[in-house]
Amino acid sequence: MTAVFTQAPACVRDPSAALSSARRYAVVSAGAMNAPASAMAPESVHSPGARPTAATTAPRPTANQTCRAQAQERRRLEEAWRRQREQKAAKREELAGRAVEVARAWWQDVPPGQRAALFAAVAERAWHDEEVRVEIPERPQVSESFAYGIPLFTTGRLRALYGIVRPCPELVCLSPQLEFQHMVVRDEQEARQLAGVMSPRARITNLCLSSDATGRPG
Repeated sequence: MTAVFTQAPACVRDPSAALSSARRYAVVSAGAMNAPASAMAPESVHSPGARPTAATTAPRPTANQTCRAQAQERRRLEEAWRRQREQKAAKREELAGRAVEVARAWWQDVPPGQRAALFAAVAERAWHDEEVRVEIPERPQVSESFAYGIPLFTTGRLRALYGIVRPCPELVCLSPQLEFQHMVVRDEQEARQLAGVMSPRARITNLCLSSDATGRPG
């Protein structure tokens, strides 16, 4: 029996077909080599259990963290205010313990023999400015309630407090009610001392007395 071959062996096939296939492979290979690096880069693969790297950003505080921070700031301010109040109270207590000594030194600048001229000047100014008569006591007494100044009252049926003569500037902090009273001082120096420890709305009258009138050393 004679065999009949319906397809030629590979070795005797058309050589042009093999050449065409080889050319197509070369073209594809060349295109792959010339492709951009990004296109050729393989997709990154994370190892099992590894976390992807994220961009570093500052975490936003939560509502609870904000409330805690505000509460801590309030406590800090309250503590600072408390210490300040305690320090002021300690200073006032220490000053109150030597208030008599301070007041005595303050009034030694006006000897008893010169105080009559001072009170007469107060009475004259009261009548001149307000047409008010002021009572001059025989034995003037300082008042602890008015920073150890000497209170003077008006005469007549409606007796009222006219003013405080020479309250001690150093003891003003012990007499907060002095802020609402009329204060009378001898001269510009005493007026500046008193104004330095009072509010701008304080009423201070300067008698503008000379050193001869009140015994102040020249």
